[in-house]
Parts: sequence; structure tokens; C-alpha cells
Amino acid sequence: MARGLSGNGGRHRFGAGRSRRTLDREPPPLSFGETLRQARRGRELTLEDAERETRIPLKYLAALEDQDYDPLPSSVYARGVLRAYATFLGLEPEPLLEQFRPPRARDERNPIRPAMSLTGAGSLVPWSTVGGLLLAVLVLVGVTALGVYLYGQYVALSDSLQAPEPRTARGGLDIPEPLVEPWTPLPRPTASALPTVAPAAEEPAAEAPPPGPGTPAASPTAPSATATPRPSAAVTVEARVVERSWVQVWSDGRQVFAETVAPGTTRTFTANDSLQMRVGNAGGVQVVVNGEPQGRLGASGQAVDVSWGRR
Repeated sequence: MARGLSGNGGRHRFGAGRSRRTLDREPPPLSFGETLRQARRGRELTLEDAERETRIPLKYLAALEDQDYDPLPSSVYARGVLRAYATFLGLEPEPLLEQFRPPRARDERNPIRPAMSLTGAGSLVPWSTVGGLLLAVLVLVGVTALGVYLYGQYVALSDSLQAPEPRTARGGLDIPEPLVEPWTPLPRPTASALPTVAPAAEEPAAEAPPPGPGTPAASPTAPSATATPRPSAAVTVEARVVERSWVQVWSDGRQVFAETVAPGTTRTFTANDSLQMRVGNAGGVQVVVNGEPQGRLGASGQAVDVSWGRR
């Protein structure tokens, strides 16, 4: 009886010791995928809720919980996704990252490439900026060259209008070109323009001898005609320049003046028979002929030829 009791007691003790050893074993650790799933379910969240909160694609969250590496991107990016998801669920990410071991072939298929630099090697300024500056400089140089060329053309044209080159006859004498304007008659001469010549004093006629026999009677003598001397200057032209103009003058066919005259200048020219004048700015020259004002010779900027004389 005692043996039976001891036997039962011995079996009881053996069984108790066996159960105690079984309870002392630690349960196997959960994988990082199962840890993530349990933490999400503990917060009563679905994968859609986690996607909306973390803005991580749903396929990446499901792949992490299933420990499926194929849908995941490169290992570096996938480790960042795992860290963000674990932090969102309130888990410590480092132990989970230690369990995250994607196949090496996955890393080789998706190598990480460094970003390309936007600037050239050794260059501190982008090529786009350098090209823009170069284009701006070229445009500025072109506009400057065009302005200089146009100004030179304007000066040449202005000089050609104001200073026509006189043609020379044989022997190097300057002669005027054929006049465009018709001959301008002189105004009525004044007393100062044409001086009056006093008539010559008459000499007493010699007494004729009395007629004798055989002597013919003397015929009365006719008074001798007195020639009027030619005036020294039949044409007097006073030119008053009010605007800058080229002025060229011929007196009796001989050039006596040719230059550009500044405003406020007055010149007087005389001739015996004819006086010809060429101006590059007719509106800038006023004339007084033999004391009578004749106003401006034309419009501003107009080149004209005028002449005065007697037929």
C-alpha cells in the first residue's frame, strides 16, 4: 500500500517536474512582419487606414507584414519605409531593421545611382546661365554696332546735302553748276544802289567868223553825247543766317564763298552783272537784295539755287 502510494507520488512528482521545464521555455520571437501586423491590429487599424495616415503605398505595407521582398523597392528605400511604419505603430524600429534582410540579388538588380550634377565638372555656374549671359552680350554688341553704322550713314547723308562738291572747269577755275531755279530779276534799284552821274558842264561855243564873200556858212554844231559810267556794284545781296546752313556764292561767274555758316551770321556779297547763291537749308537763310527784304529762300532742309542780276 505504501509502495503504491509512493509510486503514485513518484509519478506525480515526475509529471510536475516535466511541466515545469516546459513552462520555463521562452516562446520563439515574432518576425518583424508579424510584429507589425499585431501592432496594427492592436490599434484597430486596417491597411487602408495605415496607408491614409502614413501616405505609404498599400502594397509596401502588405509586403512588410508578409515579409515579401519582391514588391518592395531597393533595400535602402525599403528600410526607410519599415522605419516609418514601425514609428507610426509605436514600435522600436531598430530590432525590426535587424531582422530585415532582403536577398542580395534584389540589391544588385536595383543599384542606387548617384544623382547627376547639374553643373559641369569644375564649373560653378550652370551652362544655361552662361549661355544666357553670352547671348545677352552678343545682342548688346550687335545693337551697338548697328547704332554706330546708322549714325555714320546719317552724318554722311547730312554732309552730302549741305556741302555739294563744286565742279571745276579747265584750268582749275570753279564754275557753278547749271541752276535749277529760274533767273530771279533784281528788284527796283534804289538811289543808293545805282548812283546818279552828274551831266558834264557845257563849254561855250567858239564864235564863228562872220561870213565873207565865197565863204560857206557854218553849220550849227551838234552837242556831243556823254556816256554814263557803269556802276561798280549793280547787285548787293545781304544773307542773314538764322539756322545752320551751307552757303556757296558766285559773283560774276567766280566763286567767292563756300562754307557752313552758323546761326546769327550776316554776310554781304556784291556783283556787277549777276550773283548766284546755293544754300543747303533754304529755310535758314534770309536775304535782302539791293535794300529790299525778300525773306527766306525756301523751306527748312531744302537745298536751292538762286540768282540775281540784270539782263
